[in-house]
Amino acid sequence: MSVQIRESSSIVEFNQEKLTLIKSMFAKDATDMEFDLFIAMSKRLQLDPVIKQIYFVKFGGKMSIIVGIDGYRLIADRTGRYMPGKESSFTYDKDGKLFSATSYVKKLGPDGQWQEFGATAIRSEYDTGINQWKKGPHYMLAKCAEGLALRKGWPAEFSGTHTEEEMDKACVEIDASPKRGAAHCSVIEDDTDYIGELKKKYSMHDGNMVNAYLEACSKKKNVKTQDFAKQCLKTPELFENYFETWLSKQEKPRSMDEVAQIETKE
Repeated sequence: MSVQIRESSSIVEFNQEKLTLIKSMFAKDATDMEFDLFIAMSKRLQLDPVIKQIYFVKFGGKMSIIVGIDGYRLIADRTGRYMPGKESSFTYDKDGKLFSATSYVKKLGPDGQWQEFGATAIRSEYDTGINQWKKGPHYMLAKCAEGLALRKGWPAEFSGTHTEEEMDKACVEIDASPKRGAAHCSVIEDDTDYIGELKKKYSMHDGNMVNAYLEACSKKKNVKTQDFAKQCLKTPELFENYFETWLSKQEKPRSMDEVAQIETKE
């Protein structure tokens, strides 16, 4: 039985204007050589970085190319030999907590028969405990397992790539490392309210003063206020030291001369 291979229904264009946009918004940390490699992979896979089908990620000083799960499905579908499998299945530990997920896909074999196979992802190897993992661990782990299954079935198409869910933990672990100077992961979007967490932890202080301190310091360091608050939570001793010093300057009592001048004006 002969099988007709489907080609992409639309060609992803990479003109100079689009390349400039991708470099400035989606691959800021890429060297020229890394960017060229990323674009070459995007062209080969016919995936569009602008609509987040494929990502450039750099952590630990090394680049990696990450494909969104929809990008994985699209590539497999273009071969004409892919069908979604049955619903993912899950296992649980003795305490009833999610332990693993197995996802299934179908591939048309050379004999013209559809074969279903699966791959299993263990939660402890992927779960970061934050963001989407906190909100929907079953959904996230199932996507990790699906990515493994798709890579098992179509190794040539997915060589050198990983899904974003698979890379979350690696990014978070490197970000927490004391040697994280060269580390950066552009895929993980952390939606934690670090400013709120910091104010909650130091509720003995006026929240407006904590806000003012964070804004002043983040502006001086040219970083986002949320990022600076996150760093403060990681180094509480430094925060407490510097915040107390800053606070004392803001609430410095008036000198006798200043009091006298005020009383004279009144």
